[in-house]
Amino acid sequence: MRQIMRGGALIAFLGLLWLLPQAVTAIRAQILDTKGKPIESVFVTDKRSFDYSDSQGFFQLDNPADSLYFSRIGYDSITLSRHRIGNTIVMQSQEIVLPTVWVKAELPPSPSLGAELIYPDTNAPAMGVADLLQESSAFGSTDLRLTGERQTVSILGNLGRHSLVLMDNVVISSSGEAFDLGKIPLNQVDYIEIIKGNASAYGGSSAIGGIIHIHSKKAANQPAWEAELKTGVGSFGMWSQSIGGNVQNRRFSLAGEYSYYDALNDFPYPTPEYWQVEDQTTRTHNRKQAHNLFLKTGYNKEKLQLDYSLNAGWFDRELPGPINFLELYDDAEMVGGYQQHKLHGTFAMDAYTQEYSLWLNNDSNTYRNLQPTLPINRGNYTQNQTNQGLRMGNILAYNNTQLGLDLEVQRYNYEFINRLSGGKQTGNRDNAALAMKVQQLTFPFTLMSDTRAAFRLDYGSRLMNATWRLEEELKLPTNPQITMGGYVGTGFSRPSFYDMYWIGDSQTQGNPDLKNEKSLGYNLYTLLNSGSSFIKLAWYQNWVEQLIQWRQYYLNGMSWKPFNVGNAQISNLEVEAKIPLDKLFTLAASFTKTKAIDKSKSEGGTPASTYNKVLVYTPDYKAGVELAFHYADYGASLRYGYTGKQYSTMDNLIDPLDAFDNLNAGIYWMRQIRGVEVNLNLKLNNILDNHYEIYAATPQPGFNWTAGLNLSYKMNKGE
Repeated sequence: MRQIMRGGALIAFLGLLWLLPQAVTAIRAQILDTKGKPIESVFVTDKRSFDYSDSQGFFQLDNPADSLYFSRIGYDSITLSRHRIGNTIVMQSQEIVLPTVWVKAELPPSPSLGAELIYPDTNAPAMGVADLLQESSAFGSTDLRLTGERQTVSILGNLGRHSLVLMDNVVISSSGEAFDLGKIPLNQVDYIEIIKGNASAYGGSSAIGGIIHIHSKKAANQPAWEAELKTGVGSFGMWSQSIGGNVQNRRFSLAGEYSYYDALNDFPYPTPEYWQVEDQTTRTHNRKQAHNLFLKTGYNKEKLQLDYSLNAGWFDRELPGPINFLELYDDAEMVGGYQQHKLHGTFAMDAYTQEYSLWLNNDSNTYRNLQPTLPINRGNYTQNQTNQGLRMGNILAYNNTQLGLDLEVQRYNYEFINRLSGGKQTGNRDNAALAMKVQQLTFPFTLMSDTRAAFRLDYGSRLMNATWRLEEELKLPTNPQITMGGYVGTGFSRPSFYDMYWIGDSQTQGNPDLKNEKSLGYNLYTLLNSGSSFIKLAWYQNWVEQLIQWRQYYLNGMSWKPFNVGNAQISNLEVEAKIPLDKLFTLAASFTKTKAIDKSKSEGGTPASTYNKVLVYTPDYKAGVELAFHYADYGASLRYGYTGKQYSTMDNLIDPLDAFDNLNAGIYWMRQIRGVEVNLNLKLNNILDNHYEIYAATPQPGFNWTAGLNLSYKMNKGE
């Protein structure tokens, strides 16, 4: 009875809070679009007085008449009775079709014509950066898609280490290995810029498959302060928490966020029939924990902008190993930490911009497997890496021409310590680079032509590389608009310190004499777009030489060592489309067919045993289709993905891993309550509860879910 009385009192109290605003003679409400985003500068009038909505979509009229009129270019005008106005008002967007007219505008910030920009959906967030990227069929991964797991991605069937990762123009994948995107909390990301294909001319080493450029969030342009709290729970004992905020005036800004997660990640999986044990067992020894701290402060005055950022973290990951060798790795774990410091400055004049970046990145991790059940593969080693550098960029724009000149110097230091044997290896690498870029707009006949050329020279310890990229794009003055373009260019990747200085045990040995991997490729594409609808067809071709592969050799017994013995030919057919079905629903789809063939030969020129075999872990097909719904304060999405078969051995003698499909869904609800933005979201993964592998003997989880609650309060100066 007491619980009923308490519940009734609570309902009555909430009802009173709801009725109180209705008694006020002033009307204050928020204007949103159909996706729940605030609309600024909406003209609101009752023909006696008027107001314009602010940056958050809010307006207020005192003692209004019976009817209010709302209008803004790009939206359908509406008239509402004052008695029908609640907390929010939704305006429908209106497509405006104008005749094609070429206008002169600023060139886009990306150096590449074919760059794609990916924005996180803040209403229904993905689990991480890698999870967000893999919504496109152009990206692949062999990692578990659970919170806390190592998250690396490959682009268009290339190796994961051939994806160069930048953050705010600074290389953070400097080790030459596949970069763990799990180190970058998604809350820090403003948007991600993707450049596909050979792009070393834009960033340097590792850009054989392309560039993943992460742009962190920037301070608002007006004085304001904001506080945000996020919490999440999920399957397999996952719990996450983050708290952050920012404050800024017209000159200074300060933003910070602390985040933490803890995930047991012990999930059930079916056992192979030949084990002759129970049909299902549980993946154990898989707990993941991490802390992350992000700070960013800035100063802005007219033509000068300065900012400093810190991204630091610590992690502890249990590593269960493949299911066919569980007892060899049931004590394995990796602990480590990282720090990324960056000081950035920009000085902009009318036609000239100068940019400086100074950075220091530290990364350290320790692997321990000291007391496994079967102690025949014990290990304990530490890797320490430091990267520091200075970059100066210059951009000069005149009419339809833009010139760029970048100077960059970097130093890498590496240390490998085998704590079991007491062995130690150290190495360092210096690199200086000169990069030049040219962009030219012309208007032959009734077309618009965009031509770009880039050249970069990297010089360092015994290695020198010259890379280039040429791009061309033509836009036809049609409706729908037709765009045709493509590129041709080169890339390279320096060997990782891991491959050069590994001293893990007596059966493996690094090779400090490794050479750079090199590539040459091209791309052709056609784009048809009208309004927010588009369809894009693209073809990519890439040849990679001097691939580094670990091979067996005989020196006082059989051992493993990396050599530049591989060649590969990778081709891709990619189709992307997006079509708004109406003002509430959007349909998006992507399809990628990949043919990645090993073309390795021996030193004598005869085909190797792997010649014409399919490269490992490159699916022949990937496809996805997503239906999204957005209306005012809520939305939902349903995504189906298919991944084709892929081989797990270089000789292709073992049957490929089976193709698999996934069905995922998400839903969110958002509401402004007393100035606090409340967001509830739920994500359902692998709804079909399929059991599959994307890496041999490493099962993926079945059905799982995550749920989140986000609270945000923002105040602009003057509110």
